[in-house]
Amino acid sequence: MMEEIRRIQLEVLNEIKRIAKKHQISYFLDGGTLLGAIVYGGYGPYDDDIDIGMVRNDYERFFEICKKELHPAFYVDEARLNDDYHLVFMKVKKKGTTYLEKNGWSSEVFVDIFPYDFISDNLLEFKVKKFIARQLKTIIIIKKVPVLRKKRWLLIKTLFFRRNSYYQQEYRKWVEYKK
Repeated sequence: MMEEIRRIQLEVLNEIKRIAKKHQISYFLDGGTLLGAIVYGGYGPYDDDIDIGMVRNDYERFFEICKKELHPAFYVDEARLNDDYHLVFMKVKKKGTTYLEKNGWSSEVFVDIFPYDFISDNLLEFKVKKFIARQLKTIIIIKKVPVLRKKRWLLIKTLFFRRNSYYQQEYRKWVEYKK
């Protein structure tokens, strides 16, 4: 089963590579994928997905291009396209596949793409932005995923009653630093 999932993940990665190459978009291996490539020459024994990163400008260009040029067998899942999306990065998924995630949720086979933002040279500005971004990210996740402490989850849902898309937009405002 895992071999089939990895085969499909590589199909998704090849589609990402096709678009990135065509449009000269830079990307890099990230997280466990990078570690697995360095240490094992491929997947690490405990890694079950593919993670790549892009600097914010390339991430945004890739996002816009995918809406027009992604092969019909694939699609992008991201907060600006899906109000129920609870992550702060995009997933490129293959339609009609099944993948059981670590949290027990079922999804389609995917590759994660993380945006990398530049940070301010001003340490105070950086710390304030980092703090606010973390709080917004926590709100986004907790609103979608009921945690073990049901009272905390209900409190968050009540206090932060706006749609997740609002908090996603606010998060992007705080993390993006284009200088």
